[in-house]
Amino acid sequence: MLIVAAALLVLSGCGQKTQPGTSQPPAIVSGSEASASYTVAASELKNPENKPVYLCPMHRDQVSLNPEARCSICRMRLVPQEESK
Repeated sequence: MLIVAAALLVLSGCGQKTQPGTSQPPAIVSGSEASASYTVAASELKNPENKPVYLCPMHRDQVSLNPEARCSICRMRLVPQEESK
């Protein structure tokens, strides 16, 4: 029984390739999402022109100036910062 459990544990990781430098398997991206822009951490956002900021409803520290961008973590659509309050 212990051998079967160990074999299942080993086989559960088979076939998953990781991206270089990470321990996570690559995200599955469809054709339209492959060209989408994604968010950055709020502390990294540069907005000298004070454009409207869009953020992820789930990951509020993920922001973008592009209303069509998606969250880099969960791939959700962003909402305007004013609506999220």
